[in-house]
Amino acid sequence: MFFLLGFGVFTEVIQFYMQETSNKNVGFIYHFYNPIEYILYAFLYLDFYISTKAKKTLLWSIPIYLIFAILGSLFVYGILDGKKDAHNHIIGDPLKVILPLYYLYELYNDDSQESVIILPMFWISVGTMFFFSLVAVFMSIRVELSSLDKELERTLHFWLNTVPNYVMYIMYSIGMLWHRQ
Repeated sequence: MFFLLGFGVFTEVIQFYMQETSNKNVGFIYHFYNPIEYILYAFLYLDFYISTKAKKTLLWSIPIYLIFAILGSLFVYGILDGKKDAHNHIIGDPLKVILPLYYLYELYNDDSQESVIILPMFWISVGTMFFFSLVAVFMSIRVELSSLDKELERTLHFWLNTVPNYVMYIMYSIGMLWHRQ
């Protein structure tokens, strides 16, 4: 979780700095960020899944998603042109919703008497599902939307990316601070 959060903040800072200091589109950063983010989420959930079959499926999803991301970056959305990578959001964001959804499914089927609200991964999963559920659709159409109506794209970016991002980090904070062992 530490690497996931650190990598996210690091990428956002670099992207913001590059965007403010140059007029170039710096969307190419996310061609690298999104696959690495998925890998970090996958390994995070790998430790919490109970089912061996789910763990194997999760491990297989990593190289399949990487192949998809590389091919999409090279042939669909030009990484060298600095375009944003809608293809990674079209596949990656729903996968990032499925990871916590399956964890919550296993948690629901667990017969232990422990309250779920004291589990850090419960809060992390809720935050992850909330954010990626909202952002998946918006980020998938963002490239086309920005060419049609830049002001609408900015407004939707705030409400469908920035605000959910804050909510996700609040949920992460609750999870990390709620029940310290």
